[in-house]
Amino acid sequence: MRVDVFGTNLPVSPSLDVHTRIRVVAAVGRFENRVERIAVRFTDANGPRGGEDKVCRLEIHAAGVNPWVVEAVHHDPYTAADKAAAVCKRTLKKRLGRGVFRRSRQAVAKLVGRMLPDPKISFVQ
Repeated sequence: MRVDVFGTNLPVSPSLDVHTRIRVVAAVGRFENRVERIAVRFTDANGPRGGEDKVCRLEIHAAGVNPWVVEAVHHDPYTAADKAAAVCKRTLKKRLGRGVFRRSRQAVAKLVGRMLPDPKISFVQ
């Protein structure tokens, strides 16, 4: 998995870069083998006016699904990165975890269906 950190009109310090990489890798967790690349972009939405305007946008590229974007806004870029990583974790569980669960549940249902006796046969004497 590759994590790229960029800054658009907002400088990314080495400490912010390392902090973001650690949070994103921790958020991906068990889906690391299915995620190919995550691009992290920091932007300052309002420029020099200040306010809650540091945007952390994560573009997630995973195998077998279309890429998607999650973002978080906060006045502190570190907190924005933490929030975006948390949203990324929830989204990965929904997008990648659900499909595996459904397939395995269907497979189990087929196996159980074969193992159950014929409903026409009564075991009560």
